[in-house]
Amino acid sequence: MKQWFRLAKLAFFILLTFRLADYVDGSMKKGIVVTVLLLAIFFFVLFREMEVQSFFEKTKKPLKKTSTKVQERYEQSGLSKQDIEYFRQKMAVVKDQINEIEDNIQGYTKLRIIANRYNTSITMKDYFRELVANPEKLPDADLFVHTCVPSLKEMTTAYRKMSEQPVKGSETYQTLQELAEKIELTCEKLEEDYLHFQEDRIQDSEAEMDYVTRKILEKVKGAK
Repeated sequence: MKQWFRLAKLAFFILLTFRLADYVDGSMKKGIVVTVLLLAIFFFVLFREMEVQSFFEKTKKPLKKTSTKVQERYEQSGLSKQDIEYFRQKMAVVKDQINEIEDNIQGYTKLRIIANRYNTSITMKDYFRELVANPEKLPDADLFVHTCVPSLKEMTTAYRKMSEQPVKGSETYQTLQELAEKIELTCEKLEEDYLHFQEDRIQDSEAEMDYVTRKILEKVKGAK
């Protein structure tokens, strides 16, 4: 489809070139110069477009082949092939971001304290596993996928780079403090979002515990 589109653009550009050449006042040489110049511009733009596309195709991270069992589960969730491809690409990006966040956090005591306070590492991994197991829940995890994880990755990376500076002034320390505060707020938001995401399961667990407690109390009363 893209090849036909390029050919259509080429045909249109050639037609436009000849029309412009007809309006050139003067000798045939001027018309030829205009034609060659416009064609050169067209092919330059065309090949640049192809190079950019080729670059992105090369840098796109290849995904591991999905097992038959997982593929069937995705299809049973009502996802189309395009949905599955989008979901897998999105999860691959999130996984890389989580790994980078963990690497950044482990290098600095202050970030480790913040992460431990909100169980950030465990929360991110559990959230990720829940999404992989239940891809239909992706719309419910918008805050996690598009805000919390990317923000933590960006801020922890900035914190690491600033901390690695050999010479730090008062402004640098002030910026690090502000970054740490923003990271803590995001970790807190992530924990709250995960609890909200798991709200149905938590309610089911609480109901199950209440049921078990009632049964135990009934047995105790019956024994009396």
